[in-house]
Amino acid sequence: MKNFKLPVASLAALAVLAIGGVWLYAQELPTANSGTPQMRQTDSVLPTATGTPTTMGIPLATPSTIVVNTPTSVTVTVAITPPPILNGVNLLGIGANGTQSTVLGVMHDDGMNGDQVAGDNIYSLRLPFNTNAAGSLQLSASAAFQGLLKRVLSPTILLYSYARQPPLPPDPGAAGMIALAGVDSDHDGVRDDVQRYIALTYPGSEKLQSALTQAARALLDKLQDSTNGMLAPIHNLQVLYAADCLDVSMSTPSAQLMANLQSTILNTRDRIAAYVAADNTKTFLTYRLPTSDTQRRARCLVDPTTLPN
Repeated sequence: MKNFKLPVASLAALAVLAIGGVWLYAQELPTANSGTPQMRQTDSVLPTATGTPTTMGIPLATPSTIVVNTPTSVTVTVAITPPPILNGVNLLGIGANGTQSTVLGVMHDDGMNGDQVAGDNIYSLRLPFNTNAAGSLQLSASAAFQGLLKRVLSPTILLYSYARQPPLPPDPGAAGMIALAGVDSDHDGVRDDVQRYIALTYPGSEKLQSALTQAARALLDKLQDSTNGMLAPIHNLQVLYAADCLDVSMSTPSAQLMANLQSTILNTRDRIAAYVAADNTKTFLTYRLPTSDTQRRARCLVDPTTLPN
């Protein structure tokens, strides 16, 4: 029996293939903009006076998009350990290359001004944003620690502004968790919560949104047809084609994007069980590894070269 290998970018999150069947597995990873600031060490980690390394999380902006000429209150949060010096965390607006960053305000962990829980090492600041042009604003947090001469910077995030709010279905909330199919109020083949996740997490790239939407439809169809021994393997193949489309739609590997999407879709026990059941189908399928970007683009439902960004 001859095994087929996937691109390195897809191995971590997607599949092990064989002519005798197709098996997919998802690695559950933190979801971007999931509501909890993610912890990740920055490149500028330094030990404090006590020897404890500083750790700056990825900031989270809620909401992550604003509308032109519409004043909007935005809360920015970031997880930091160990606690910085008192009033030592600044929210920065990062200017264009060669320009000075602007201090937008002091972030607090006191349960006030947008901070939810005092003393939980999550620093927050709520402030109004307004802009007269579509585009994006780079945001970062800067923290001062006892015994360090240099402030430590968090990763940078983007707050996007649109000429108009992207049309999105309402958040289904708890109702979207009840049934396997969830809620798809606009009947576009993508659950409302997943559609909102894609649009609000990756607002800056139509190519990325298109490829992720293709992947989401394949994954959701796979859940719905998990007990169908003929259709589930076909959806498995569609997932692989969507991953190929992702690879050609962006310059960075698609593995973590697919894993994040999978963890967003598989958010209940029933959905995880259905996913596993679909993987256990033993119908024979053949997956042909693409050897060029032209072949990868052919697996996109929407040609990424026709999209502006």
